[in-house]
Amino acid sequence: MDDIQEQKQNEIGIADIFRILLKKIRLLLIVLIVGAIVGGLFGFFRYKDEKFYGSEVKYEISIRATTTFYENGVQTGEPKPDAAPNYVYKEEHLSMLVDHLNSDNFLLEILKEFAPESVVQNVTVNGEVDLDDDSVTEEAKAKFLSYMKFVSSSISYSYDHSVNPNAFSMLVSVKNDEEAAAKLLKAAKKLVQEEVSGTKDEEGNILRPGRIIVPASTKTVEGNRWAVTSYTAECDPMTINRSHELNAGYAKKKTILFAALFGLGALIVACVIAVIADNSDERLRDYESFSKSLGVPVLGVIPSIDRLSDYEYKQKHKEGKE
Repeated sequence: MDDIQEQKQNEIGIADIFRILLKKIRLLLIVLIVGAIVGGLFGFFRYKDEKFYGSEVKYEISIRATTTFYENGVQTGEPKPDAAPNYVYKEEHLSMLVDHLNSDNFLLEILKEFAPESVVQNVTVNGEVDLDDDSVTEEAKAKFLSYMKFVSSSISYSYDHSVNPNAFSMLVSVKNDEEAAAKLLKAAKKLVQEEVSGTKDEEGNILRPGRIIVPASTKTVEGNRWAVTSYTAECDPMTINRSHELNAGYAKKKTILFAALFGLGALIVACVIAVIADNSDERLRDYESFSKSLGVPVLGVIPSIDRLSDYEYKQKHKEGKE
C-alpha cells in the first residue's frame, strides 16, 4: 500500500509540467534568448563570406529543315529552308545529351576556352592530352586536374521532360569568385550551344552534326529531279543571363535558421531539466496535490524530515521499547 501511495505521489502529469514551466517562465525566456543569440552569431559568422556567383541558362532545342534540289544528279541552286516537323524528344535523348555534356571530353573543351592556354599545353603530347607521358611534370598534371575539378564542380545540367521535352538547363555556380564565374559562364554558354546544335565548317561549308538526335533525311524523286530534306538541331537560350550573386541573403537566412534551432534546442533542454529537478524534489507537495494523489481528504501535511540517521532512529526505537 505504501509503495502504491508513493508511486502515485511521484507521478507527474501534464498539468504538473505546465505548473513547473510557468513557475520558471522567466528563466526559460532568458535561456531561449541566449540560445537564439548564440545560434544567430554562429550562423552569421559561419556563412557571411560564403557567396556563389554564376547564372542558370535555359536552352530549348528545335528542329530546322533544309531542302536541296538535284537534277540529273547535279545540285541546282542553294539549299532552301523548309517546314520542320514538330519533333518531340524522348527523355532518354535528353539523358544522353546531359551525360555527354558532363563527360570529360566536353569538360576539356570548356577548359580550353576558360583556363590559361599553358594549363592544357603543358599536358598535351602529340596533339592529345596525355597525363601518363613521361614528359608531363607532376606540377603541370596537378594544375590541369585542379582546373578540371573546378570546371566539373562549377557546372551542372538538368531537365524536366514532363514540363518541356525539348528543353534543358545549365547552371554555373562558382564560390567566392565573381570574375571566374563570369568567364566560365561565357565559355560554357558558347560551347554548349555549339555542341548541341553543331557547328559550321567554314572551309567545306558543311554543318557538323551536334550531340542531339535529329530526324533522318528524306528524299523525294520526280523523274530525273529529286529533293533531299535534311534536319538539324537548333539550340537557343530561352533567356538572357548574366553572372550575378546566386545566393543573395544567404547569410541572413542561415542566421535566422541557426538562431531558431539553437534557441529552441536550449529551451527544450531547459524545460526537461526544470521538470526533472522539480520532480526529483522529495519534499511533500501542498496538501491539495497530496490529497488528490492519495485519493483521501487531508487537513494538512507535515514536511518530511530526513536528517535523522538510521542509527538515531534505531536508538529511539530501542529506548521506547525499554
